[in-house]
Amino acid sequence: MNVLMGQTYDVFGLAELLLALFAGVSRAAQSALFRATCSFALLTHSNATGAVSLDVAASAVRPAQRDAEVPDGNAGLRLSVNGWKGIATPGNVGTVALPLSLGVSGTVRQFKVDGFTPPPVQHSNSATGLGRVGGRTCSGDPCCQRRRPWQPAHPGWLFRQGTGIADLITSGGGAQFPTLPNPGQASPAFVYTPDIDNGLVTFDRNGVLHTIAWQAFRVGLQYYLPPTGRLFFSGNYTQSHSGNLAKLFLPGNSEIELLGTIANTSRYGDANLFWDVTPAARIGVSGQYTQVNYLDGTRPHNIRGMAQTVYQF
Repeated sequence: MNVLMGQTYDVFGLAELLLALFAGVSRAAQSALFRATCSFALLTHSNATGAVSLDVAASAVRPAQRDAEVPDGNAGLRLSVNGWKGIATPGNVGTVALPLSLGVSGTVRQFKVDGFTPPPVQHSNSATGLGRVGGRTCSGDPCCQRRRPWQPAHPGWLFRQGTGIADLITSGGGAQFPTLPNPGQASPAFVYTPDIDNGLVTFDRNGVLHTIAWQAFRVGLQYYLPPTGRLFFSGNYTQSHSGNLAKLFLPGNSEIELLGTIANTSRYGDANLFWDVTPAARIGVSGQYTQVNYLDGTRPHNIRGMAQTVYQF
């Protein structure tokens, strides 16, 4: 068993274990679970040299709420078929050989925020956040191993679902706390000061606390052109959707101005081409598409291109 303490990859999403699912020029734009944070983690790796190996991990992590009473709790496992390997690129640099893997993980977190009332606050509200992630890497056709020591295709997928986990999947949608009611017409009006970041929880128009739910999936493919694999293509698509944001911010209520700033759905896709000029120098070009659906029905989108040169030393 290994013990890790300090800044490290999060067990939720098995970021370190599933890092090579998706290659792209801009990894930050893909809303991936590549978070590194302060944690205390326990990890075991069984049957490392066998045909099938199993990784099990659990961690206590710095909570999302800065003044939380307890840390977040994460756990995950990964099953690897070590005899079925293919090459893959994590992010935009470095190409490695990885086995076919299947991973699952989960998180539980506690929120306790001040009541949605004018100051001085007389009570607090509690809510629990939960999340789960499943992911799979695949190293292409096993018949390819009879023709070359590496396999040319590396597809993968990742599915995420939970509530109160916007910071873990970078899909908060711009959600925020509503304006505090002012029935007494106090001047200046009282302002609600939350003790938690926006996007994780919010209040409905009756002052009841809710965690914000999200469901997201992601698919990716890497293909290395023969005969050397120095020229390769990758494509990624990710989509996230909140099932309760539209219910919390209803058209026609006092927060109607927020409907054009809060999005309950986002989509991202890219296509990338890489060329390893030398073992240390890589050139990449990328085309990317982004779209968001706001609660007022508007759907703006963005199309952009990127290029980069990477030198490893």
